[in-house]
Amino acid sequence: MFHPNFSTVDMASELSGRGVGLDIVRNKIQKLRGTIEVKSEDQKGTTFTINIPLNLNFMSLLFIRWQNSLFALPTSSVLETTSVSELVWDQVDASRVKWRNQWIPVLQMSQLLSDKNSCHLSIKSKVGLILESSSHPFLVMVDNLLSEEKLLVKAFDETVILPTYLLGCTILGGGEIVPVISPQAFTVFSETKSNLLSQGNRLNSLNRKGTILVAEDSVATRRLLARILEKVGFNVILCRDGQEAVEKLELHQGGVDLIISDVEMPRLNGFELLEIVRSQPQYAHIPVIMATSRTGKRHREQGTELGANAYLGKPILAKTLLKTIESFLTVEQPIN
Repeated sequence: MFHPNFSTVDMASELSGRGVGLDIVRNKIQKLRGTIEVKSEDQKGTTFTINIPLNLNFMSLLFIRWQNSLFALPTSSVLETTSVSELVWDQVDASRVKWRNQWIPVLQMSQLLSDKNSCHLSIKSKVGLILESSSHPFLVMVDNLLSEEKLLVKAFDETVILPTYLLGCTILGGGEIVPVISPQAFTVFSETKSNLLSQGNRLNSLNRKGTILVAEDSVATRRLLARILEKVGFNVILCRDGQEAVEKLELHQGGVDLIISDVEMPRLNGFELLEIVRSQPQYAHIPVIMATSRTGKRHREQGTELGANAYLGKPILAKTLLKTIESFLTVEQPIN
């Protein structure tokens, strides 16, 4: 009944019977990453169940510009705005200003965003924002305040590692995507960043010469895996299917430390690749992680029987993937 032009009436009117209503409803719900289900009982009626993700929220946002980039902040996090020329600076410590009879730290946008490519100070900065963090207020200087609007904020999913200060994004009327920053996360971000760097250092220590072979027929998933793995220091060999993976294994004899493979691939699928790896003495020791949308019990059991070391479902979560890899590739040297 959700197909376009499907109708139960013999003749359409100007208001109904054209077979477009439920098609539009379904398309709108899908754009919100939701679902609609229909359940009918004879002589009782029909129930439509609509599920919409709770990570879609309307929020009052303050739009700011800094070094030709547009950002948004929840207005609830903005304690005050002031002109840079009116700031009272500490004569001894230039990293503090006086606000409401207390000294508060001054942080640069480049520090908060960990943007090494931008200069720390912007000569265009005209406005100071006093923001509320998780511990105490602080001031950040921006180039301009643009507007305040109430818009829909969409949260990011977990398929890519993102800074914790990113609350989500909003889309303007012209189609521009604007990141939404959460000041409350900045203190948490510093701690989280240290933890992530520590984890990254452990992996980098291990994998300065470590190589992971990825067998995946989806271009988008291959690129995603490459970004995740290269970000923490792995060398990555990308293969379009199981057959190419076998060829690359032969080409890099003894140079592959771990294999990540999809199940459904052309020419040679993931299970067939796994069989070959486990049957060859020169490859049998290599850990194999299956990463697939085929997560049913039958497929998991088949993967285990063939010798898979781990079985992950899609979409692939970066943190889960890295944690799984660490269980097979341990650090040999302590990190200073």
